[in-house]
Amino acid sequence: MHRTTALLAVALAACQSRPCIAPDSTNQPMTESSSQETSNALLTAAAGSYIGPNLLWFMDPNKPLESEGTAQVEGNEVRYTWSYEGKPQTGVMTCSFSDEGVSATLTDSWHTGGKPMQFTGDHLADAIVVNGTYAAGEGPDWGWRIELRVPGPSKLLIEMYNIQPDGVEQIAVRMRADRR
Repeated sequence: MHRTTALLAVALAACQSRPCIAPDSTNQPMTESSSQETSNALLTAAAGSYIGPNLLWFMDPNKPLESEGTAQVEGNEVRYTWSYEGKPQTGVMTCSFSDEGVSATLTDSWHTGGKPMQFTGDHLADAIVVNGTYAAGEGPDWGWRIELRVPGPSKLLIEMYNIQPDGVEQIAVRMRADRR
């Protein structure tokens, strides 16, 4: 993981704990027989271009940094843009589906330093939720969770959470975007 992300992890660990926004409790994992079809249908329904605010929680858990974000969903790929201190940032998450769940690769110019990070997880009726880990300096690895939701026919929600080794979660990124 990129050095900036390690610094983010250390900074977030020093901040007060902020409750994680939990997935909608009504979501149920898909059955094995329908997982492939439903996940592809979710991304197919979300296909298109989106724009909306991108929030980044970096040093202060009560004051996220805001920038304009964009997202493009095409096939099993989600590409997004945002900025940090006026510098453009890009990311791409590529998903692969099977009856066992979802595997995903995230490459982000800021969060992963342009190097791919691997995730595994589940696909729900209205979301894809994947988890990965990264080294954050000395000590145990930290976790990173990505939740991709389609809360409506013209809405896209991307949330990313930093997970400390002791299990404490902090929201790190939230993009709420509307279809263009």
